[in-house]
Amino acid sequence: MKTSQSKNKVLSALRRKAEKKLAREQVDASDLPAEDLQRLLHELRTHQIELEMQNEELLHAQGELEESRLRYRELYDNAPLGYLTLDKDGNIKEINLRGASMMGPHRRTLVGRSFASFVKFSYRDVFRSHCREVLESDFPVKCELILKKENDGQFYARLESTRHEDSKGDLFCQTIISDISESKRAEQVLAEREVFFRLVTEKSADVISIVDAKGTISYQSPSSEHILGYKPQEVIGTNSFDLIHPDDRERALAKFRQAVQNPRMTISDEFRIRHKDGSWRYIEATGRNLLSEPVISGIMINSRDITERKVAEIELGNMSEELKRYNADLEQFASAASHDLREPLRTIGFFLSLLEKRYKGRLDDKADEFIFFTQDSVKRMDRLIKELVDFSRLRTGVKRLQPVNFSIPLEGALLGLHSAINESGAEITFDTLPTIEADELQITRLFQNLISNSIKFRGKEKPRIHISAVKKDDEWVFSVRDNSIGIEPKFFQRIFQVFQRLHTTLEYEGTGMGLTMSKKIVEIHKGKIWVESEPGKGATFFFSIPEHHS
Repeated sequence: MKTSQSKNKVLSALRRKAEKKLAREQVDASDLPAEDLQRLLHELRTHQIELEMQNEELLHAQGELEESRLRYRELYDNAPLGYLTLDKDGNIKEINLRGASMMGPHRRTLVGRSFASFVKFSYRDVFRSHCREVLESDFPVKCELILKKENDGQFYARLESTRHEDSKGDLFCQTIISDISESKRAEQVLAEREVFFRLVTEKSADVISIVDAKGTISYQSPSSEHILGYKPQEVIGTNSFDLIHPDDRERALAKFRQAVQNPRMTISDEFRIRHKDGSWRYIEATGRNLLSEPVISGIMINSRDITERKVAEIELGNMSEELKRYNADLEQFASAASHDLREPLRTIGFFLSLLEKRYKGRLDDKADEFIFFTQDSVKRMDRLIKELVDFSRLRTGVKRLQPVNFSIPLEGALLGLHSAINESGAEITFDTLPTIEADELQITRLFQNLISNSIKFRGKEKPRIHISAVKKDDEWVFSVRDNSIGIEPKFFQRIFQVFQRLHTTLEYEGTGMGLTMSKKIVEIHKGKIWVESEPGKGATFFFSIPEHHS
């Protein structure tokens, strides 16, 4: 519609101009022959038609040009980048809508203003240098700076400017503005991460190395000097396997080759590396194949000095061997001592029996009493020696721990206490017991000791004993509850010590080793044992055992 109206206006204006000119140049054709006049009219008509056709073509071309200009303007205004034109003094002559939205709310408020006023003060020297370079160059010139917005905001911008010259010979430049704030923030984050990882790498207590597929070192962290005595520049370019102990080298090489053949594979190994002073250091190394990573392009190895730990392990192993020999010697000694001590006791017991048979009732009452007490002491000494030997064999007698249903060793303990249970009339009940890793024989002895203790220290009522177990976290807590005479709290620790008794042998027989052995059995199973009681109100012995043993 607009194009058609423009055409009509142009035609009317031309027609008026032509009529005025024709009026000024009137020609008298009355004297011309009719034939010449006819020919002249034909030529004028022909020229008129030619002019009209040319005029139509011109108007059509002008319309297309206008449409093209409008399309260009629309593309120019809505382009994703800011476009502006600056005169030779740096004033804004023209700016598209995108550029205006970057710098201010309205385009009309920007045109005519100095572009430098939008440049952050600290970047104005950069902009002035950019302008000089643009005027001197025949090629596009780029720079990065911070531009201020009219609403007090700011953003990182990249300018790309090109010099031009108008029809009058005046210089101007066309500039493209790109908002690079996001990329700048990303660059800053990357720079901070680079600093962070560089500090982590260089300040790490471990040695971080990068080697190629042949083991040649291309990077070594500064901690190398502290751990191995070598400065990074002393080992870069050398083969890392040259420093590994000959006895460990082939194994390390085999793992390394495996990693090279498997992208992103991680390997771990322990080996010895020669220190600069000639000594050998134990190293725990973890390597990862990053050959496919352009930034790394190698095998990254993290090496940790574990010399102190390995030396401690070796010393512990030696101590363990010594302890095994010591335990074996102790067991042999205990066995020999048991035999050598019990042999004369048997002899003494034998002769006391003869004395009792021959002289009982023939001497005075004191003599009979002396023989009785002596025989009783011999029997207690024999039991004491036996229990000491059993106690010394507790640790060495433990078999490999395996899953045990605790109801089975409990039944074994009750079977072994059959006579004592019948004589005392004890009532023994128990809940369902769990299956956990333990030594069945030792657990049988543990139950037997605790139940026997409850029967031995019973009160006036017949013994009532209940065994149960509850799960707490990663362990089981067992309890043996009775209605015995009870224990004073001040003796809770003492009763678990060797040969510690709270009563005389005339009151309650025994050697004082039962609870000591119980404590040892529980400790062997990595558990704890304790008691809760009040005098006259019974006692409950608790012991815990882990569900799984490492």
